[in-house]
Amino acid sequence: MTTNEERRAKQRAYARRSHERHRAERNAAQRARRQQLAPAERQQQLDARRAYRARIRAQQQAAVAPLTGPEIRARRLRLGLSLTACARRLGVTPDTLGRWERGEHGIAHPALLAARIAALEKELS
Repeated sequence: MTTNEERRAKQRAYARRSHERHRAERNAAQRARRQQLAPAERQQQLDARRAYRARIRAQQQAAVAPLTGPEIRARRLRLGLSLTACARRLGVTPDTLGRWERGEHGIAHPALLAARIAALEKELS
């Protein structure tokens, strides 16, 4: 006879082994796909991944005040970008950007958006 605690411990151990096995299988499949790529494509993927991580780190480290909807619109217009062009460069849909500007939809990460817009301003100036 096992106690409830022993049974739960066995269940957790089984779940952990199952998770580790799944992760190992997924990693092996990803390695196989990468090995099938030509060296130039593999390097291009790595460069894109590194650039994305660097951009995210820079955005997280940027101490920028969060923006409100009217401020987003004013900065977009100052850059001379259409709603669609700005949304594409920020990585959101034009509908989402429009809702943010009108204040119809809350911005999940306003400081991150402010950092992205600051980077965009730097890029275009």
